[in-house]
Amino acid sequence: MIRLESRLLELSEVAFAEEVIGNLRKQFNVDLAPILRSHLPYAEKKKRAAGALLDAIFDKAKREGYLEDWHQGSPNREAEDALLDAMLASDVDIEPNFTIVPTDVPTILSYRGNDVKDYVYMLTKRFENASNAKTPGQAAGEIIGGGVLSVGLAATKLAIDAYRAGGTTFLGAARAGIAGLGMKTAISVIVFALVGLLLFLFLENPKKVLGIVMNDTDENLTVNKWRDGLTGANQGDLYMAHGDMKSFMADHPSGLSSPEVQVNHRTIFGKDDPDNFISAGIYFSDKKFGLRGAEGVMVFSTSVTKKRIALFFASPYTNDNGTNMDVIGDVTPESVFRGLYDARKVSMQVTKDGYFLQSSVNEPRGGVVAAISYIRKA
Repeated sequence: MIRLESRLLELSEVAFAEEVIGNLRKQFNVDLAPILRSHLPYAEKKKRAAGALLDAIFDKAKREGYLEDWHQGSPNREAEDALLDAMLASDVDIEPNFTIVPTDVPTILSYRGNDVKDYVYMLTKRFENASNAKTPGQAAGEIIGGGVLSVGLAATKLAIDAYRAGGTTFLGAARAGIAGLGMKTAISVIVFALVGLLLFLFLENPKKVLGIVMNDTDENLTVNKWRDGLTGANQGDLYMAHGDMKSFMADHPSGLSSPEVQVNHRTIFGKDDPDNFISAGIYFSDKKFGLRGAEGVMVFSTSVTKKRIALFFASPYTNDNGTNMDVIGDVTPESVFRGLYDARKVSMQVTKDGYFLQSSVNEPRGGVVAAISYIRKA
């Protein structure tokens, strides 16, 4: 994983986002800032920004003559166009999974303090660079440089199939995944992920949380009825005590017709094999109004053992930021909120009921919180 230059790491969140937006303006002649600053609902803002950037990317590809190469290299151009239309037509309130290169997992888990925020910066920069790629190899080189094998489970399956076949590197597998999916689709998925990160960094909200959840188990993780938590119904396994969940992780392991999961299972070659790939998901929450922050609990249900794993996150208006995790019984996330809140920490880990859980936030004070959480069998 390649670190960013110190000049970029020293920028504030908004200044870093403005730098990336400025680069996109120069590369593609499109300005995302007015869209991101608008008073549109979050999902509509994200959809319009992603659509504007994709239009500009495809226009540039056409002008410079490589759009036709994308079409000729596409395994199914009609399917690519249909998927892109569907992504732009829907409310874009979900974030695709991404797959982490196994050699980088120990480094990511060691991050504390500013390293957590720097990781978010690095992902954003890599996705920006990948959006300007002309070939599958160029796009693969950028995301691999960020410790990511692929974005979206469809590309992940193709990349891992190529790696399992043997005779290729992580870079070669990432390239195969992008080529197999089609450049237009791959760039589109990367752009949606990029715009989500930019919104987190760019929006000047005094209290906001961006979290990454890493699944190092052989089970899919699902948050049942999470959309109910967006409306305040509190009937599902996402509970927002304060603030809004702006964007939430969701993907489909075997295409859009397969059941939705929040974080897909890892891809395992063997016990403790260094080539095991870990899936990760992203969520983004911020405050609404008044003297409250962004605080909540999500409960992951495991697909095999049927355990329930609670993840707590908080950027309170006055008290310290923090995170917490626990294996809980058949109780609501609202009922465990207060206990997790009172025991929150900047960094924690616990082993319980056969699972090892770890979670960290970048700092105890301040309104911009980046969190990294990790789940594996003990």
